[in-house]
Amino acid sequence: MRGWFERRWQELRSVVVYLYVALALLVVGPPMILYLLVTQDFPRAYRWGRRLLRWGLRLAGLRVEVTFRADPPDPPVLFVANHQSLLDPPILLAYLPHDVRVFPKVQLFRVPIMGTLMRLAGFVPIDRERPEVARRELRKALDRLRQRVSFLIFPEGTRSRTGRLQAFRRGGFVLAIEAGVPIVPISLWGTYEALPKGAWRIRPGSVWVVVHPAVSTQGLTWDDRHALSAQVWSYIRDALPERYHPEAEGVRAGTERG
Repeated sequence: MRGWFERRWQELRSVVVYLYVALALLVVGPPMILYLLVTQDFPRAYRWGRRLLRWGLRLAGLRVEVTFRADPPDPPVLFVANHQSLLDPPILLAYLPHDVRVFPKVQLFRVPIMGTLMRLAGFVPIDRERPEVARRELRKALDRLRQRVSFLIFPEGTRSRTGRLQAFRRGGFVLAIEAGVPIVPISLWGTYEALPKGAWRIRPGSVWVVVHPAVSTQGLTWDDRHALSAQVWSYIRDALPERYHPEAEGVRAGTERG
């Protein structure tokens, strides 16, 4: 009986969180769009956005503990994190010290208000069904990195179905090499238990974020992308609890994906 009440409470709490997100978009979104169009004051808008995200995370019953093993360099930086849940982007956007841009799916840009806000903020849409469009958008991201704008990527490409670390795609590492910006690895866990792939009910609990020292890309070339990817993958894996380590040998080497 206790378990039944606990699940019903979590479901009710989750509905409240989703309503909070919807109301935040409807109430805060339009004035924020107007404010950005008039003032171009993106730092202040990001501060307000972070505040709203943190309130939402607290409302969901999530306690986020962030450990910095070194202070991230000044922008531009490419933050690279493992991906356990839909909660990962809002958590990192709320707690990273930089104003970072991400690469959401192009479908999210079709959501009213949200899509406009993301475009104004400089988020880069990724269309997985149209690679030529994705490549064009990545070139825009490269230009923004060179203009001292930081980005956040999840190189596994999709959320892990088990919480275990997957192999990396290397497009983001090529981006960092071409822009000559440092990479900051991030190990993140606890979000898989809170909201696994395919679930909608948010379970309260603790989330841990470990921000590692930066990895330099200075002097690296296209041929170094494999070694760079493997190095960052190892940093992220080594900080994760063992239950999130990959099982297959090919994944352990971090060499399965292109």
